[in-house]
Parts: sequence; C-alpha cells; structure tokens
Amino acid sequence: MTNRTTGTDRAEAFVPQMTDQMTRLAGTLSQWVQAQARPLQEIEAQVVRMLHDLGNSLLAALVPLAAPARPAPAVACACGQTARSLRMRPATVTTVLGRLTLERAVYRRAACGAHQAPLDQQVQIAAGRLSLGLQEVLALLGATQDAVAQATAVLQRVYLVQVCPKRARAAIEDLGATRAAQTQAQVHTAQQPQTSPLAAVAAPPQGYVRRDGALVHTHDGGWEEIKTGCVSTTRSRVRRQRPDTVGVQAEAQSYVAALADAETFGWQRWTEACRRGVTDQTEVGGLGDGAHGIWNLAAEHFPHAIQTVDWYYASQYVWRAAATIVGDDTSDRRVPWARQDLDALWDGRVTDVLAALEPYRASTGRGR
Repeated sequence: MTNRTTGTDRAEAFVPQMTDQMTRLAGTLSQWVQAQARPLQEIEAQVVRMLHDLGNSLLAALVPLAAPARPAPAVACACGQTARSLRMRPATVTTVLGRLTLERAVYRRAACGAHQAPLDQQVQIAAGRLSLGLQEVLALLGATQDAVAQATAVLQRVYLVQVCPKRARAAIEDLGATRAAQTQAQVHTAQQPQTSPLAAVAAPPQGYVRRDGALVHTHDGGWEEIKTGCVSTTRSRVRRQRPDTVGVQAEAQSYVAALADAETFGWQRWTEACRRGVTDQTEVGGLGDGAHGIWNLAAEHFPHAIQTVDWYYASQYVWRAAATIVGDDTSDRRVPWARQDLDALWDGRVTDVLAALEPYRASTGRGR
C-alpha cells in the first residue's frame, strides 16, 4: 500500500512539474522573439532546440515512473539465488533526445558476483550505450548515406544529437546482428513441421511475391549477390490518361534482403509472406526474372501461385532476339520487329511470340 501511494504521488507531481517547465519555456521564447527582429529560420531553429531540451527533460522524468517507488530489498538472480540491493547508481544512455542519465537500483549476488538493474531490463537500455530508437534512426540514415560519417552529420543536423562515426558504426552493426538473429530464429521456427509464422494482418484476397538480386562488393567476400524479396497487395484503378483501361498498382509493399544462399532466403521470403497473411487461401502471384532457381523456390513455398516473368526481363529477351535476328544496331528494322512481339507479349499472346521466333531457331543456333 505504501509503494502504491508513493507511486501515485510521483505521477501526480509529474504533471505540474512538466507544466511549469513548459510555462517557463513559453515565457523564455516570447521574450527572446520580442527582443529583436528575427527571420523565421532563426525562430524555427530556436524552437526546435528548446523543444529538444524539453523532450529530454520529459523523458528523464517519465522513465523513472516505470520503476517501483521503493526498490525491493532483493530480486531473483539468473543463477537461481537471490541478489541483494547495493545502492542507487546512475546510468547514462544516448537517445534521440540527447544524453539521458537515470538513477536506478542495482543488485548483486555475492556468490556469482553478477550485477543486475531491473529497470535497465524493463526499458531495454544498456548503460553507456545508444538507445534502440537511436540505433534504428542511425540504421535508416546509414542506409541512405554514402558513409557513416555522413549519417552522423545528418543525425546532428536533424536530431541535434552528436554521435561519433565509430560508435555509430558499432551500434548499426549490433542492431544488424540482432535483427539477423531474430530473422534466423523465425526461419528456424518456420522450417519445423506443422508450424508457420503468425500473420500480423488479415489475409488479403490477393498477394504478390517478387524476388530479385544484385551484385555487391563485400569487404571480406568479394562480389556476392544480395537477394531481395517483396511482398505486396494490389489495387485496381482506372487510368487517368486512358479511362478505357484499368491499371494495377502495387501497394502495402514490404521487403526482405539478405546475403544468404537461395534456400535460406526462400524461407525468409516465405516467413515475410506468412506475416503479411499470404496463405494457401490467398490468390498469389509470383514475379521474377527467368532464372530457374527463382521458379524452383517459388514452386516450393508457393505451389499454387501464378508465376509471371517480370515485364522488364521479358522485354529484354525480345530485344535480345531482335538484336540477334535483325542485327544489333540502331537501324529502324529492329524496332518495329521487336515492337510487334512486345505488343503480343503485353496482350498475353505468348504462343504467338514463340511461333514468330520458331523459324529463327535453326539459323541462330539457339533454343527458346
């Protein structure tokens, strides 16, 4: 009862504390903006800086509310024994709102010497490290910038948080390793008989799975293929420029990518499809290039899917045939020859295209 009452008192004190701070902030800003004429850009920057500081104070006041008002004298230890309370100790973690220092109870088991801080485990922080939210922001910036140093520069400009590139790289790699381990665990579960990942959303009436790859040069392995997969739904709509036709547009797209062998990646893509609700009851369409490995994986995990060669790759084959038969030049003869077959291919008349190419098989010495 005492702890509950104390916890209620802390929660009730939190609101006026933050209200007073917001009032002081508003007063400071109003005086500052009236002191002299300032451009909007300068006012924007000042407001962002002060709101950033306010957010840090809000976070610092909120997180302790998740801990008991009076720490327990002892907690269970991982070794099976009891860990006794040492004292309240500070922990500093860097978040998207800046450096955050918390006072929390630390416990120690004399027999095994292990230390633990229940609040750290509860809110998922590690003293001296970056928060998971900041790691995710760094990972996103790292994926869009050419170098980690550029990512940290953008972070400082947008979030007003300074992280050295070396530390940022380590945080990104740690997050990547964690995500990879989670993915591997999901794949391992999915490979077990009679199990499949739980769907996060309701099963769509139609779903599409795609697979592609690109060569990347890795530091240790040289050139390797990074495999990418996409799961999406579609939406039909009347084309604005051609009202007499209906277009199909992909939406709600989610992706998986990995430097992995084909079999492992096939399970990863299937796991993502299951998460998206693509099941045996869903009408599934598969898109990819003409590689046999892609079709084999699709047939294994999506045996009822309608497999379609992606238009980009299919049209490439037609243009290659035109270059071989008519000539690999820029003459006008090659274009109408290819356009005729491309129109037939677009209309779904694959047999007509094959029939048109059949007479040239002997002269070119190539199969279909």
